[in-house]
Amino acid sequence: MNNLLVALCLFATTVFAQQTYQLVWQDEFDGNTLDRSKWNVEVNCDGGGNAELQCYVDNTSNLAVRNGTLVVTAIPQNYNGKGYTSGRVTTQGKAAWKYGRIDFSAKLPGGKYLWPALWMMPRDQAYGWWAASGEIDIMESRGGDNTQESTLHFGGAWPNNIYQGSGPQTQSFDMTKDFHLYSAIWTPESIQFLVDNNVYYTQSLQRNFWSGKGASPYTANGQPFDQYFFLIINLAVGGYFFGGNANSLTPQMAAQWNGASLYVDYVRVYQLKDGGVAVNPTPSPSSGSCTDMYNSLQCKTTSQNPSQLDTNGVTNSRNWLCGTYPQYCNAINNGGQYSGCNSAEQLSYAMNLYYAAVGPQQGSGACNFGGLGKIVAATPAPTSSGSSNSGSNSGSNSGSSGSSSSACTNMYNGLACRTTSQDPAQMDTNALNNGRGWLCSNYGQFCNAINSGGQYASCNAAEQMSYAMNQYYNANSWQGASACNFGGIGKLVSAGSTQQTPCQSMFSGLKCRTTSQDPAQMDTGKMSGARGWLCNTYPQFCTSIVSGGSYSSCNAAEQLSFAMNSYYAQFGASQGNSACDFGGVARLV
Repeated sequence: MNNLLVALCLFATTVFAQQTYQLVWQDEFDGNTLDRSKWNVEVNCDGGGNAELQCYVDNTSNLAVRNGTLVVTAIPQNYNGKGYTSGRVTTQGKAAWKYGRIDFSAKLPGGKYLWPALWMMPRDQAYGWWAASGEIDIMESRGGDNTQESTLHFGGAWPNNIYQGSGPQTQSFDMTKDFHLYSAIWTPESIQFLVDNNVYYTQSLQRNFWSGKGASPYTANGQPFDQYFFLIINLAVGGYFFGGNANSLTPQMAAQWNGASLYVDYVRVYQLKDGGVAVNPTPSPSSGSCTDMYNSLQCKTTSQNPSQLDTNGVTNSRNWLCGTYPQYCNAINNGGQYSGCNSAEQLSYAMNLYYAAVGPQQGSGACNFGGLGKIVAATPAPTSSGSSNSGSNSGSNSGSSGSSSSACTNMYNGLACRTTSQDPAQMDTNALNNGRGWLCSNYGQFCNAINSGGQYASCNAAEQMSYAMNQYYNANSWQGASACNFGGIGKLVSAGSTQQTPCQSMFSGLKCRTTSQDPAQMDTGKMSGARGWLCNTYPQFCTSIVSGGSYSSCNAAEQLSFAMNSYYAQFGASQGNSACDFGGVARLV
């Protein structure tokens, strides 16, 4: 870093919006070695309980300080039964904080199936094991899709835990090209999440965080986020963050990684002086910044003056947008970057995000909003192929409503799980939109072929939804017919309802296997421990379940079952039934 800049940044106090903050902890990553008085380097291959594909190692190839920057790199290489190595550091046992502002200046990797994370875990298990005592994910990103998100985990100990978050946030800039500031502002009242000082998601802490399942671990509002949390920086590879494709990364994909490193320029923690509690240091926008924002929009209200607009129309349009696509309203809601702007400016901001997502398919109609909206610059006309939503995480229906091509019909007819009708006009439009929004937000990989430029981008909305639904069903068929319900718009055809997937067939044929085929019904910690021990001690039993193996796409329970059965086949004769116990996660059939 520039020495003058460092000196200014490290000055004893910093003023944010009339609040005087004190810099209480920082690492600028100066020099050429990691400061191990501040950081622990984790070494494990347990997959984080998320079926991740990497081993975390203490190696300068994976974890280094260079040119004033922490560099965390994922490398394709066989190590202890896994196909990748990477790095992870924490401040556990060295530093933890309750309330304040946490800043990470970082440049993200762009490789497919890379999972960089800047986050916090509780110092003490005050309310029980994960996630009863909480987790604060300040920034997570799926490599290659130029989105980031923030999430809180809470509710109870697994499996009674739940989470809430911003969902994927698509950025207008390339997160892999430059450093950007990812922050959390944590007070007893709320936790706000920011990119480059702009609030995009706020979670109130003035509420009870019990999930409603099992006994409540909490006795007051704000728990468990009233405790001390420590910092974690890591770069994972694959895992459940990528949905049903947790293990789908292949060596060929990894060979195409264009940038497999997470760069962190600095980490800083601020708190108010004299033991005070941090409050929101992000100033409300000035009228000038609201005007600048409005003037920069392509789709906006016909007037910047709310008195010149239909009040009911503005209210109804905002309610529909924020109710159906809440991700478009984070910056205009209370605490957001544009929460101080007038109603016309705020609606324009949300309208423009909607238009950017669906305009290429719907044309100027995507900026009409009952006559409230106007387009102030020419936009590309929709292509004849009917390109789909450029943002895979949008909830909008991106498919054409017109006639189907033979290729689309052949695709639709070949699916085991599909919509109840191939004709979108016979379907509930809102249900299609909501189903697609949920699928593409949570399992973006299932939508690659139906998004702009994809193989089925020109198919109609029902056909596109069917393709994505079928991808989800194939990955989660252990759930049975419910994995193809989608609020009643999906159906299983006769062949799909009886035909087993290769993973199901493998699991059914095993003598020693997990007590359930559904990972959600299993103890995640015990499964991770059993797999870690098996694959580290007997890596030959895991060659078929690691990246590139025959069963690398199966779920965590199916994969562990395959490895356990291989162990049992070799040692069952001498050890008896105990060779299929594995801490109680297994059974003999």
